[in-house]
Amino acid sequence: MAYIQIMKPNIIHTDEYVIFINNDSAMMPQLMPGSMLAGHYIETYAWATQASGVYAIVLDSGRVLIRRIKENDLLSNGRLTVYCDHPEHPSMTIDADTIHSLYFIEEIIKQAVK
Repeated sequence: MAYIQIMKPNIIHTDEYVIFINNDSAMMPQLMPGSMLAGHYIETYAWATQASGVYAIVLDSGRVLIRRIKENDLLSNGRLTVYCDHPEHPSMTIDADTIHSLYFIEEIIKQAVK
């Protein structure tokens, strides 16, 4: 049996992945609220090389953002710009010193129904 540890209501740790439960509409229609996503931990030294994908960004505040990285300026100015798939949600810029951890979303485990 796999080891499962529930850390927060929207994050579950297993032996292989960290499972995130999407809790907002920012990535609709691709990812509905309630969808379960498997993420792979990205080491801090590799944050600056990440682009072109969907990531779970865990902030120091404890907030988890499921967003798309298209512009990664962590090396040049210490900022990461993330985007939403939903057209009514704006992009946002995150300062590197507010990021706790970063996970590349590899798989949709369960897609919530609209």
